[in-house]
Amino acid sequence: MKVYLAGKVEGRKWEVVKPLSSVEWVASDGRNHSEHLWGGGWGPWDAIGSEDLKGPVYEFAIKKIIVADCLVAYLDTNDSYGSIVEVTLAAAYHKPCLLVVLMPPMPPMDLDEDEDDPLFGGPWFNPVAESMSDAYWFVSCLPGVRSALIESEAEATDVIRGFLLQTHRHIPKTRGEV
Repeated sequence: MKVYLAGKVEGRKWEVVKPLSSVEWVASDGRNHSEHLWGGGWGPWDAIGSEDLKGPVYEFAIKKIIVADCLVAYLDTNDSYGSIVEVTLAAAYHKPCLLVVLMPPMPPMDLDEDEDDPLFGGPWFNPVAESMSDAYWFVSCLPGVRSALIESEAEATDVIRGFLLQTHRHIPKTRGEV
């Protein structure tokens, strides 16, 4: 099974899926923790959106999503904007998708301060978790997209393993067994 792995280039996505070695993982960063196989950033601002970059974006991301059986996104920050586009594209191609969103631990807070504020206080409010939810709620509602809120990388690996086992049952066996 070929799985497109979305998530921050500098993130820990490759560590999370390392135990799942029976799967063929593909991604725009090519496992090298550099910016989309180029070893650096996208270049000067005036190059962004230029025709010079459309070919590499197609080769390093879009083409890989099109040929993948499914997509897994490991989202451990609230600014994985490229991952949102990758999930949206995969969903448009009717690929099963899984968003694994790492919820950060509750930051320490003074419970006496803002205790009665219904919006920004009390022991339940976690502003970092709120920003993660705000970043990914919409894309998680697309058809074919499932999401899991997790608290650790080990939990992420287990959730991804379960998704792959379930998804594999519904993919035609054209490339052999997993």
